[in-house]
Amino acid sequence: MQSRGICQTDGMLGYFQHVKLTLHYQSLPFWLALMRDLVSKPKIVAPAAGDGSVDNNPGSGSGQVDNEKRKLQSFVNDDICGTMLDVCFQRLLKREKVLPGTSFSLGPLELWSDDFEGKGEFSQYRSRLLELARFVASDKPLIAAIKVSERIATIIKSLLLSPMSAQHANGVREYCKCGFDGSNEYLGGSSETQLALCRIFEGLLQQLLSLKWTEPALVEVLGHYLDALGLFLKYFPEGVGSVINKLFELLTSLPFVVKDPKTSSARYARLQICTSFVRLAKSAEKSLLPHMKGLRLEQELPEACWVRVEP
Repeated sequence: MQSRGICQTDGMLGYFQHVKLTLHYQSLPFWLALMRDLVSKPKIVAPAAGDGSVDNNPGSGSGQVDNEKRKLQSFVNDDICGTMLDVCFQRLLKREKVLPGTSFSLGPLELWSDDFEGKGEFSQYRSRLLELARFVASDKPLIAAIKVSERIATIIKSLLLSPMSAQHANGVREYCKCGFDGSNEYLGGSSETQLALCRIFEGLLQQLLSLKWTEPALVEVLGHYLDALGLFLKYFPEGVGSVINKLFELLTSLPFVVKDPKTSSARYARLQICTSFVRLAKSAEKSLLPHMKGLRLEQELPEACWVRVEP
């Protein structure tokens, strides 16, 4: 029976990662239902040695829940979860939004397009992909952290070669945030998984802080990624000061005078950095407070976000 279940999940995974949009789309509800059921069940806690409590009895309610979750987890291993995250990322963009210089890397993959009928709205489809990514990250936080870190590293390399792909990079902030959010409940302790997560996110943070980007489009991308790390900074207060300094560095690198605020990329980048300050304050919570003492936010930060329009 278990081998049949594994074959079924392998088959559905084949549909989910299929290059044909129709086959992929039809398999999405299956994976959403499976992962939603998996993460909704209580976490399996290993019993203490010699513990004879009723919770360890396979016939008890909690024992049945644990058994059901173990069965589901046997069908959804690390490789399957990693593949699902890869597919979710690949399909976050519509075909019309893919830049000509990057389309070759997609190969025969059919992305969502306005030409496809009967699929509903793209925004709904995209939301379901992100929901699935959140479920996977919640169940496999270490896999999600590795995938997010690798994805951002790949994007950074592509941006160094072609800043024009910044629009694509901006579109994956939600995907990256799924990885950070899913790891949230694991970050506040000292287990092996928690320490591994901290090492991954700390390495990613240092990589982002080392970037010397001044192009407005790239500054906007970097602001997105820095504020997505807010939940990690809640448990890693040592990095908060460096992030604040980096945001101010990015803010002051942007031109203060623009000719047309409606089309100015510098204006949008400036607004993004100011938004990053707000998001960071919400997610990092108390970790941010010691670094903001003496800073008159009601005067200094809004003024830094202003843009003077040249007549």
